[in-house]
Amino acid sequence: MSLFKLSISISFVMAISLAGCSQQPSSPKEAATAASVELIKHLDASSFTAETQKGLVMVDFWATWCPPCRQMAPILDEVAKDVAGKVTVAKVDVDKNRDLASQFNIQGIPTLILFKDGKEVARYVGLQSKDYLMQQLNQTK
Repeated sequence: MSLFKLSISISFVMAISLAGCSQQPSSPKEAATAASVELIKHLDASSFTAETQKGLVMVDFWATWCPPCRQMAPILDEVAKDVAGKVTVAKVDVDKNRDLASQFNIQGIPTLILFKDGKEVARYVGLQSKDYLMQQLNQTK
């Protein structure tokens, strides 16, 4: 690979990494509104089993350093708003919960696992569209 192509590749990777950075709310009112609409549960080893035992639960296994995971975040926010009260949307940070990631054989992130009454019924690896996720949730109900 030429030096030029290598430098373009590195620049592209850096741009993608920075693209998913979250923006800070511009005002305290905006911050309060954002906090009040938080519909995604953050799970760890102590809460995982209890939260996934009842009903339909979509769990996103992710990490803060993962660009596709950061791109998935606003999509999951929209899904969570659309399915509020019907489906639980949750996240597991694989860096903080390595045992859970290992237990569910997470090989790549983002990985979304759909649980129904505590049992895995579907798995989606990589960045997914809102339309696709909504279609899958509607088929699983």
